[in-house]
Amino acid sequence: MKFIKQFLLILFLSFLGELLKMVIPLPIPATVWGMVLMFAALSMGLIKLEQVEDTADFLLEIMPILFIPFGVSLIANYDQLAEHASAILLITLISFVICYGVTGKTADFIIEHTKHHKEAHYE
Repeated sequence: MKFIKQFLLILFLSFLGELLKMVIPLPIPATVWGMVLMFAALSMGLIKLEQVEDTADFLLEIMPILFIPFGVSLIANYDQLAEHASAILLITLISFVICYGVTGKTADFIIEHTKHHKEAHYE
């Protein structure tokens, strides 16, 4: 019963994310809205981690299984992908470099901000 309650809570937040996607005209996927709602609810203490932790751990454990349909569709559409392989690889490479750079700069900023905050706190 505990897993069902936790799963229903996660589904409810996903549903709210779907509603936000319909109401707010931004190109943000509903799953992202749902995760933002989950983060906000956990941060504000509206939901305790214990209320979703077991089911979230289970979903993370079975995540590789959820990618099987995606892999099968890639194999099924190999001919179409092969036609555009160079463009796909170029876009993937550029996206990777940008994501890697932004992540690194964000981490640097957070580290520096944390250092300055700690130094100011001890002075």
